[in-house]
Amino acid sequence: GGSDIHHENLIYRGPDPVLVDLETLLTGLPKEVVDSPSYEALVTEARHRTVLATGFLPSPVQMEKGKFDLSAGGAVMDQTSPLQGMKLDGVARDDVRAEAAFATFAPLGNVARLDGVVHPVSEHADDFCVGFSEAYRLFANARSDPSFSAGPLAAFKSIHTRWVARGTLRYADMLRRARHPTHMRDAIDLEMAFAALWLEVRELPHLARLIPSELRDLWQGDIPFFVTHADSRDLRDPRGELIPDFFAKSGFQLMQSRLAGLSEGDLGHQLAVIRTSLRASTLQGGPLQSREPLRPKTDGNYLVSGYRDAAVAIGEDLLAAAVVQDGIPLWIAPNSAGGDAYFGGYTPPTLYDGAAGIGLFFGELYKATADQR
Repeated sequence: GGSDIHHENLIYRGPDPVLVDLETLLTGLPKEVVDSPSYEALVTEARHRTVLATGFLPSPVQMEKGKFDLSAGGAVMDQTSPLQGMKLDGVARDDVRAEAAFATFAPLGNVARLDGVVHPVSEHADDFCVGFSEAYRLFANARSDPSFSAGPLAAFKSIHTRWVARGTLRYADMLRRARHPTHMRDAIDLEMAFAALWLEVRELPHLARLIPSELRDLWQGDIPFFVTHADSRDLRDPRGELIPDFFAKSGFQLMQSRLAGLSEGDLGHQLAVIRTSLRASTLQGGPLQSREPLRPKTDGNYLVSGYRDAAVAIGEDLLAAAVVQDGIPLWIAPNSAGGDAYFGGYTPPTLYDGAAGIGLFFGELYKATADQR
């Protein structure tokens, strides 16, 4: 599948959206992610099989200056950049100076406009899902035609693609911080600034193989860049250095397996992902917390006042919505990105708002019903 459909890579031409800069089409999934038993790896692999991986759906994060969203479907209003840029103050005067400032940018061609008014995709979720379903079924029906696989798809088999290890903004911020005088006085201090690359390796162990190449690029003031071919499991850095067997499957192989797996059941899950993401992007604030001490609403008997029936109904809904990845159930839900920002994604492993809390609920439900499901 493809990724990196951010606000600069989708341009509306009248009513028709056009994708540009498709350098990340048909990229694979790192071998370490597929082989890892960790919950984070399971979520990464499951996410890679949904439209979340495209980067189109809203994915805001909470920054110091407010919510910030680079996705094509989420960058729909004026936003303040999370990174400071250099701004000239006092131009044409003898006291001109450069100072760091946060820039504000407006929606680009990534949004549909009618009479100059922006219409976010979140306001048209039903229409969006209808169009997605039609396109999904088009591919599902065409996959059985031998000429489809041997013709249009075969042309993509050896295309040159880029694999994004970390976001460009992540690298840019690292370079900006490295230029601070604190780090520029001594090479060891500068090395420590770049050592932050290792912080993500614990959760994303495949990044360890890339750090030597990333460091060489960063020391030269460049954004690290990795490339592959759609039919290759190897990765290369800008100097052509080979990183062998980096992917579990090539991007082309993944595309073939996903075509084979298209079904009405999978379509339903993709639509749930889309609706959850669009809905989550409109949420604000957090759950209301009572200021009063918690008091039991029953006498401890789950059979009182219909609570048991309500819990069973919730359990049935959770079972129906679960996606099983390597034997582990996952759920799509709004996730907090901090502050007032929410995004649609798989639940984290936490107790308060994640899979551990759902597991605790099922444990209590089993005590009340003896239903082993």
